[in-house]
Amino acid sequence: MTEKTNTQIAADNVVPEQVWAAAYERVVAAITGFKTYRRTPILTIQPEDLPCLSIYKLRDREQALGESVTLEPRFIPYLHLGISGMIAASDVDQQLAWVATQLQSVRIALYTDAKFIKLISGFESSDTRLMFSRVGETAVAEFQTELVIRLPESFWPPLVPDDFKMLHLTLQYPTPPHGAPVIERQWDIEQND
Repeated sequence: MTEKTNTQIAADNVVPEQVWAAAYERVVAAITGFKTYRRTPILTIQPEDLPCLSIYKLRDREQALGESVTLEPRFIPYLHLGISGMIAASDVDQQLAWVATQLQSVRIALYTDAKFIKLISGFESSDTRLMFSRVGETAVAEFQTELVIRLPESFWPPLVPDDFKMLHLTLQYPTPPHGAPVIERQWDIEQND
């Protein structure tokens, strides 16, 4: 088995955008019944587009692995994923029942999917709030969840563009004019990229 190059190690790091895309795919595939699916927050919406489900990246952060990152950068990355669902409803009991059902469906879609769990290191926290407001004249209920996901540790080995890759040696002993043969050798030296 050959050892991975530095470029391959860096390329293998799981980045927040991969997890965001995977979460979106899984939730949209598992939860039906919405008219609109988005990858951005629900800031404005037309009543005819309801109900709406949105999965979006709030932010991501990297925490240094160890005391500081003075040599090879190593991080524990986190993704703060926003998930919100909105429905038009005039009955408060209907709104609360819908919010509870949809939020549980989102949790099941993410917390029980083996491929998704394999992609991440774990779930750090979940914070949900309920919002009741109006879109135009339509009463709406919305749940907004912030899910903090820990990603696998990321390693960023240095990419050194001037690696020592070849040794070319010319040797003649004793030195001229004694007529000794010239010896030339060249070695290719394998290096990590």
